[in-house]
Amino acid sequence: MVEMSLEHIRKVYPGQIVAAIPDYNLKINDGEFTVFIGPSGSGKSTILRMIAGLEDITSGEFKMDGRLMNDVEPKNRDIAMVFQNYALYPHMTVFDNMAFGLKLRKEPKDKIKEAVDKAAELLGLTDFLDRKPANLSGGQRQRVALGRAMVRDAKVMLLDEPLSNLDAKLRVEMRSTVAKLHQELGNNFIYVTHDQIEAMTMADRIVLIDHGVIQQVGSPEELYNNPGNKFVAGFMGSPSMNFLNLILKGDQLVSKDGKVNLKIPKGDSKFLREKGYENKELIFGIRPEDIHTESVAKDAYPGDTVKVKLDLVEPLGSETMYYFELNNQQFVARVSAREIAQTGDQAELTFQISSAHFFDPITELAIVPPEAKVYKSPTRQESDVANTKGTSLEGQKFSEKY
Repeated sequence: MVEMSLEHIRKVYPGQIVAAIPDYNLKINDGEFTVFIGPSGSGKSTILRMIAGLEDITSGEFKMDGRLMNDVEPKNRDIAMVFQNYALYPHMTVFDNMAFGLKLRKEPKDKIKEAVDKAAELLGLTDFLDRKPANLSGGQRQRVALGRAMVRDAKVMLLDEPLSNLDAKLRVEMRSTVAKLHQELGNNFIYVTHDQIEAMTMADRIVLIDHGVIQQVGSPEELYNNPGNKFVAGFMGSPSMNFLNLILKGDQLVSKDGKVNLKIPKGDSKFLREKGYENKELIFGIRPEDIHTESVAKDAYPGDTVKVKLDLVEPLGSETMYYFELNNQQFVARVSAREIAQTGDQAELTFQISSAHFFDPITELAIVPPEAKVYKSPTRQESDVANTKGTSLEGQKFSEKY
């Protein structure tokens, strides 16, 4: 279909000093499902709108198959877009809404009908073509919006938080619909969301953005299992990773007050000492699913069990969440639904220390062995500099290799 590149893209809104997008570099491969994810206000929708031509690019180059697109009109970019609010015409039928773009292009009626019928069949809308949007459910309206973009047969499909207005059950159904649509069409999908579950389940590649700066690029598994910095580690996963500032002493990680004392594998302590963290503070991170109650975990990780008071026990059917405080930090553990503890109980919890992550307390970058292949994320200080001065970041340059 098409390969796309964004080279040193910068966006500064009129009257603003701080750049919304300071220096953005990314290559998008042919036929890829790319998800832009980040918190509200991170700049992900701004980037999408610059790709669509709905926002001007202050500086930098956006190319499609090597062709510079900065000044090309949106209608001439061969891009279709699906909006958050559906943007359907209430006075038109489903058929007419889906056919609208083709009619503007003065396509033959038989070609229009063939394209709409094909899209309707794929999206399960065949029985609704004569209805108007007011007579459709939210999920059906979103399918119409997808169908309208689909019939244009554009090289690139842009989707800006298309599922955020749907309830939880419909979002699950529509995730499957969008993923199947991508497989059927085979063209480039660029999907914007703040929901990391959507990103994890649909993306070939995730681009995690914060304050207009790419924090990490990679497959869902790479971002989840090998986060390049504390921000990525905390953003990917629900509930998010637990963090605790601890001091390395030999093969132990201890808190300043001595109430937390964890034994870490000799290999981990060795490379941490080689990195210069002996008797120094670092950030220890562990995911909720790596905190266990079973006795077998206690046997496997002797010396890594802590006694806590459960501030809240949240049964969720298939699993249970334990909320507790450790060294004045809020922690959460995801445990088996068979656990019968109650709020206020004392509990012994074992950390699966082999799955722990370590981060520098100043830069917040992941501390990893030399042989580990981890994305070179920007430090928090670099991100702040980029937003005020537009400095090119080494971490962002790395994204050009993808």
